[in-house]
Amino acid sequence: MMENGRKFLCMLALVIVLFCVSRGEAAEQASALLPADLVMQDGFKPGFGVDVGLVQRTTDGVVLIHAQDMVGYWAKINLPVFMKDAIITPTDGRAILLFEDESTVAISADTKLVINRSIYDPDKKERSSFLGMTVGKARFFIKKLPGFAHSEFKVKTKTLVAGVRGSDFVIEAYQDHTVVSTLGDTELELTRLAVPEEVTVLHSFERIRISEGEAPSAIEKITPVEADSLKKELPLPAKGAETVGTMAMETGTKETKGVTEQGPATETAPLLNVQQETILLSGDELVDPIPPINIVEQTPVPEIIEESQFTDMEQAAENQQEDIQEEVAEDTYNQAVEVSPLPDMPGPPQ
Repeated sequence: MMENGRKFLCMLALVIVLFCVSRGEAAEQASALLPADLVMQDGFKPGFGVDVGLVQRTTDGVVLIHAQDMVGYWAKINLPVFMKDAIITPTDGRAILLFEDESTVAISADTKLVINRSIYDPDKKERSSFLGMTVGKARFFIKKLPGFAHSEFKVKTKTLVAGVRGSDFVIEAYQDHTVVSTLGDTELELTRLAVPEEVTVLHSFERIRISEGEAPSAIEKITPVEADSLKKELPLPAKGAETVGTMAMETGTKETKGVTEQGPATETAPLLNVQQETILLSGDELVDPIPPINIVEQTPVPEIIEESQFTDMEQAAENQQEDIQEEVAEDTYNQAVEVSPLPDMPGPPQ
């Protein structure tokens, strides 16, 4: 009897040790995405310029960092986000961002997302957004803006830039490759950073892998089961009503910024019911609404700041593509136009 008790205690101790080790490895993996000298700060100081969106949903442990700032803030529901902000999720952490143009980004665990640029001017009919994702996984639900003179939404990883005007897609970013999966009503242009003049177009329910130093994989179709799995892994706020506003959860009712429903309604995968997304997170995962945020007075920020490396690389790729196009045009012109030699000078009169 005592021998059995000792065996039970030994097994219990082993389980506790393995649990602690796994939790330590998870914490180390999450902290690797954060700056080494980052200090978490109470209250909240606004970031660069005006806010471009807000945190619509979040779990514990999600960190928000302003540009060139060595302090971090715990993400809270309705907390505003700004240009140049970085949002970092821990292991098992998730968050949803709602932008001013009513586009939504659902961020999975162990992900770092940077809002390099987010400009939305409904009066001028212009939108220009550029996000960077160095590592992690996220779903991008970009609202179509018909009638806009200029509308672009780009996401950059370490191997590609995805350009879109209105789509629903998932990006998985790794150190040396990126996997892009499209969902319904989507057309996505992918530009390889290594070969910027080559553009690959994905349509609804397709997947591709683009690796560093390799040719892109063949485009493959996503099955209804795979599409449904992606939507369940990265669900969006409830659908079915014209407006998503107050959402009742198990923990109570939480107020969120109203957003006009914009789901892909014209195309679905066979046998896939896309109307079944109802709740983002379970009640025990959600962070309760916080009391009024202590907003620290913002120090003046110059109107012009240095563009991030993501914007620089995007511009370099565009410049390189323009140079190639100009060289091709010049060669074509030189081949088409042959300059005839001048006639000889007449000789002296006889």
